[in-house]
Amino acid sequence: MGKQKHFFTLFLGTGMNVLLGIITTPVVTRLVAPDVYGELSLFTLYGNIFLIFSVLGQDQAYNRFFYGKEEEAYKSHILRLTSKIPILISLVAGVCLVGYYFFIDSDNFVIPIFAVYVFALVLDRFSGMTLRLKMKTSLYVIAMNMQKLGYTLLV
Repeated sequence: MGKQKHFFTLFLGTGMNVLLGIITTPVVTRLVAPDVYGELSLFTLYGNIFLIFSVLGQDQAYNRFFYGKEEEAYKSHILRLTSKIPILISLVAGVCLVGYYFFIDSDNFVIPIFAVYVFALVLDRFSGMTLRLKMKTSLYVIAMNMQKLGYTLLV
């Protein structure tokens, strides 16, 4: 019965996230000019592409080996082991982007924001997966919905 409760919580949380999307998408598209909204879409697209290549499937390795042992030390070791390379890749890319911004193209203020964004995406991937794997579905649903509201407020 316990797993059914988690599935139901995820179902409700995902449904609430969809409703938030249905409500906020018309508001955002009405307030933001189409060319700016297109730039924002490209920004998130490039961030997600970077996330795919920086994570290198390490999130799935974390997922696979999480239940190997029940000890908390093992689980934190697996998290450190699988998140070390993606975090390092995003930090190196962020430093390169910020260096490019300061030394070559200081007019484009989006570059340092993108550097922070890709680092936050990697942290979000592993933190969300940790919440899901530890069966903290209520906290995961709250974080997912707060992320959607935060995105809407930032736009």
